[in-house]
Amino acid sequence: MAAVASYLRAASEIISSSVVHWLTIALRSQVLRYSTLAFGIFYGFYHQRSLTAQLKMNEINREYEHKESMIQQAKAEFTKKTMPPQSKTASGNGMSQVPFTSSVEDAESTSDCASS
Repeated sequence: MAAVASYLRAASEIISSSVVHWLTIALRSQVLRYSTLAFGIFYGFYHQRSLTAQLKMNEINREYEHKESMIQQAKAEFTKKTMPPQSKTASGNGMSQVPFTSSVEDAESTSDCASS
């Protein structure tokens, strides 16, 4: 009877340790599974947010470039509209063009002449 009792005790310890072992493995796999799920949801949210922000920035840049091109076009049209005809430009008005000299150069040339 003592042998059977010790056998049952040993068998129950083996079974309970096996059950505990399998339960810990099952719990670890569940923790790993749900942790991975939570990480995936968090990463998906973060990635979607960054993609949305990038699309908004691209749209803002596109609008800005469009407005900028319209401004350049308007400036060109205004210049074309307000520019005098080609026959009245500085080269064709019959006036001689005198090169511009600064007053410093004039002062230096007069001081050279005065010193000699």
